[in-house]
Amino acid sequence: GASHPAELVERAHALGYQALAITDESSVAGVVQAHAMAKSLGMPLIIGAQFTAPELHGRMAILATSRQGYAQLGHLITQTRRREAKGHYRLTMADLESGLPDCLALWMPDPQASTVCHHQVVQRLKHAFADRLFLACTLLLRGHDALWREQMQALGAWSRVPVTASSDAVMHVR
Repeated sequence: GASHPAELVERAHALGYQALAITDESSVAGVVQAHAMAKSLGMPLIIGAQFTAPELHGRMAILATSRQGYAQLGHLITQTRRREAKGHYRLTMADLESGLPDCLALWMPDPQASTVCHHQVVQRLKHAFADRLFLACTLLLRGHDALWREQMQALGAWSRVPVTASSDAVMHVR
């Protein structure tokens, strides 16, 4: 994003957030700085990483729920980065089939993908993550938020996967 992790934590605390999840693209590089700030503020910090893949028809945030989850996330990051040149990664659906038992998964479907694609992906992810899968709905004030929210709620009802809000913040101030 456009801000340092500690700045995001500080801003979230100032806005009254009870906790914050920090994710970076196939990386946990900023978590030390974020952890130090969160600890100084007494704010719980959830550590994760985000991934994109053509098979996902969207993005995926994997959040560690324990030290074992952090290790599983680290293994996933290493696995995806070993496939590509330095600075790049490649995630496949097969990487997610173990379900990373000590992690939560938030899938952010691409609004441009078809309903059929959404149904296929959510079923595969649900098989891998079971009750640790959530649909992350981000409303970006772009004019189609109500329709997108309805589509996400319909997908959640159809798949029996809960929908959660996601800010998708990349900076602590405009």
